[in-house]
Amino acid sequence: EMCIRDSYNPNVKGMGYEKIVADFLQEYLGSLYDFHTRVALADFSGKYVNTFDPRENEFDVVATYKNAVPKIILKLNGIKYLLYDSVAFIVQVKQTLNKQSLSNDLMKFQKLHELPVSKRFGVLIGGPTKIEKPLRILLYYEEDIGLQTFVNELLRNLDFWDLLVIVKDDVLFVNAKLPIIEKKEKPIIKDEGFTLLKTITVITWSLPYPPLVNASQFFAQHLFFQK
Repeated sequence: EMCIRDSYNPNVKGMGYEKIVADFLQEYLGSLYDFHTRVALADFSGKYVNTFDPRENEFDVVATYKNAVPKIILKLNGIKYLLYDSVAFIVQVKQTLNKQSLSNDLMKFQKLHELPVSKRFGVLIGGPTKIEKPLRILLYYEEDIGLQTFVNELLRNLDFWDLLVIVKDDVLFVNAKLPIIEKKEKPIIKDEGFTLLKTITVITWSLPYPPLVNASQFFAQHLFFQK
């Protein structure tokens, strides 16, 4: 926890944030996932083309299953496109949580929510706490917004996010729609202390462990079976 706080320097700009978060996650979860920074996503149906403006289709940190086949479609004009079917979870990373940054990130996740995933898992190793769509995480170094203001924004968008982390305040907000939350008296659960490690715990308990992730439906759809 202290290591990422020291590394997550507020004077670091641009891609530095994404790399720090990706490196931290790699240390803990690298045996299960590969981590990519600033990549575009493509769903098997091709819906991403009309859902995202090309300038919008960029996600800060994307974790793909190590056993996904394949993961990447192509690199075009310096942008790496990943198959959405290969994705385990996505983290949007910003220095400051404010109304604009939260609104932008939630809008991006709202559009992502429209993209389908195929029947990519054959056999699942998991249980009742597992979800099958990619987990969506918001991570900010600090906040510059009233608590009620951003909680209201989260409440209006419960279908589009799963976790929100504020590193400097060491606070975690969890969407109670996640199966890992047993008591759902409140739509959002607030937790403090060791929040980055708790985030990793939620990830590992929420995502299944399939023997193989078949991400080839994109190619089947677009290369072989087009009418």
